[in-house]
Amino acid sequence: MERITQQKTVVLEALGRMGHATAAQLYEEARRSCPGLGVATVYRLLAKRVAEGRMRRISFVGEDDRYDLTMAPHAHICCRQCGRVFDLPLPDLLPLEEETKARGFCAELGTVSLCGICADCRAECHPE
Repeated sequence: MERITQQKTVVLEALGRMGHATAAQLYEEARRSCPGLGVATVYRLLAKRVAEGRMRRISFVGEDDRYDLTMAPHAHICCRQCGRVFDLPLPDLLPLEEETKARGFCAELGTVSLCGICADCRAECHPE
């Protein structure tokens, strides 16, 4: 049984509020409630949760990894201008699963990450 410490609780609650946060962002947010929190504790907690399949690590080229508590299949899109990350629903993956099995693969959970410019940033750059 996993021991739930105040530090774990504070970090996980911060991720739940922030969504798609980096380790550094989580550390800054969580230490407001838990001043004794160490940055290494945050990184260890995140790595452990990812390894256990209880959290996703999201990678974008040129960006710090983000973390996500939502384990249901979905993709992510990151705004190149403001850095916000949004969830994207995925289409039905059953045909893809059948295709991978036909090729002899045992498909595992993966991630799809896209980049672009969000609607808010586009509106700032190109007001109508």
